[in-house]
Amino acid sequence: MAVKQIVERLGVRLSVNFHGIPMGVPHTRPVGLTPHGNRTDLVPGQRSPFEEAQVPGSAEALVEYRLMEAGHDILGVAAHVPHYIARSAYPDAALTVLEAITAATGLVLPSIAHALRTDAHRTQTEIDRQVQEGDEELTALVQGLEHQYDAAAGAETRGNMLAEPVDIPSADEIGREFEKFLAEREGEG
Repeated sequence: MAVKQIVERLGVRLSVNFHGIPMGVPHTRPVGLTPHGNRTDLVPGQRSPFEEAQVPGSAEALVEYRLMEAGHDILGVAAHVPHYIARSAYPDAALTVLEAITAATGLVLPSIAHALRTDAHRTQTEIDRQVQEGDEELTALVQGLEHQYDAAAGAETRGNMLAEPVDIPSADEIGREFEKFLAEREGEG
């Protein structure tokens, strides 16, 4: 793999990657992070909201996996981007990632950080304006996400992103219910 060869040839001690993931979080709360890789200890105070996640494969994930397999240190940081603005620029997420990378590596990029802070303030102001001027459905969505976020923040001591523990049906149970639903509809014509 070419990236592994470059890492070894240049004597790279730590490889860092970052990206955003759309999540059901409100823009009115701090941007969350999910660290991954074999050096998540470099992002203290941040832990994954889930013990295990199955996500679609990507070139970035494969490079991370192969570098870890070869014994190289790697830190990945995924910023939690509110799903309702995931297709727009969201400088708050980029700033949060930059701050985490700065804390983990000591790499300081003051002009970039300043520009991101300025853009983040402008973007937050615009999002707030659109939510306030938007329809009731959008306002209700944001308020619901705030309530869910706040409840989950209180549930962190239990290690669960759900506000209250619930029994989630298995795939087989869901399948049986769906088949039952289809069978009932089949008789209706």
